[in-house]
Amino acid sequence: MDTSIKRYDNVNNPRHYNKDGIECIDGIKASMSEKEFLGYLKGNTMKYLWRYDYKQKPLEDLQKAKWYLDKMINIIHNNEEKIKQMTMDGFIEGVHNDTKI
Repeated sequence: MDTSIKRYDNVNNPRHYNKDGIECIDGIKASMSEKEFLGYLKGNTMKYLWRYDYKQKPLEDLQKAKWYLDKMINIIHNNEEKIKQMTMDGFIEGVHNDTKI
């Protein structure tokens, strides 16, 4: 018998942001362009930083700010990696195409 207790994580996976297996953040992302979504993430980061000192759970608000900021960082990082890869692919293709036999 499993006696482990499932802990409620109000920062990384709040129950009230999931409906029928769909995370609210995923629905929001799907409804926006990437630029709009980054603005949404930035706004939420700022909101939680702004209010952390006024509420009863300052650490939780700072963790939420970090969660949104980490999402922004991941998107920017992935975009930079894609650009690097496209640049390298183009460079390699360019070298290959310019080779004279």
